[in-house]
Amino acid sequence: MTVASQSRLFDPRPRRAPRREARQWPLGLAVLVASVLNAVVWGGLFAVAKVFLNL
Repeated sequence: MTVASQSRLFDPRPRRAPRREARQWPLGLAVLVASVLNAVVWGGLFAVAKVFLNL
């Protein structure tokens, strides 16, 4: 029975995968979406306040 030999000794420590470049655009996209939603919410509040105060 043949046994495959290891080319390097066994290291029990977990190996980390090679790091890829971290992309930052999802954070910018989240900030953009949050600012648009913020403007929509404030616009709605101002519209409701205007209608309420004009009654």
